[in-house]
Amino acid sequence: MTEPVVESQLDVGEMNTESLEQATMIKPHCNYTIRSETLDGPMVRMARIGEQIVHRWDCDS
Repeated sequence: MTEPVVESQLDVGEMNTESLEQATMIKPHCNYTIRSETLDGPMVRMARIGEQIVHRWDCDS
């Protein structure tokens, strides 16, 4: 049994290009903490399985 051959015509046109000026990006300064139960809960260093924790990122910008 031979497999059928599928053929298709595909035309690809040129893409327009545009030069971009190099921009200076300011990287944000962020802090990561793990909190107990809510975003504003106390910070935790360790937790037990089953305890609810929240991962929180705080960034300057």
